[in-house]
Amino acid sequence: MTSQPKQPSWPNNATFWRDKRVTVTGGAGFLGSFVVEKLRERGAADISIPRR
Repeated sequence: MTSQPKQPSWPNNATFWRDKRVTVTGGAGFLGSFVVEKLRERGAADISIPRR
C-alpha cells in the first residue's frame, strides 16, 4: 500500500502579501508594472522599485 505524497500548504494569496515589504526588480518595465499593481491590490505595505 502506497500513500500519496502530502500536498504542499501554499500560503493564502489574499493575505500573504499584506503588510509585507517587497522589492520588485524590473518593476518599472512592462511586465513588472503588472506585478506591482497586483502587489498593491493584495495589500503590500512597501513596494520598492530600484532604478538605475
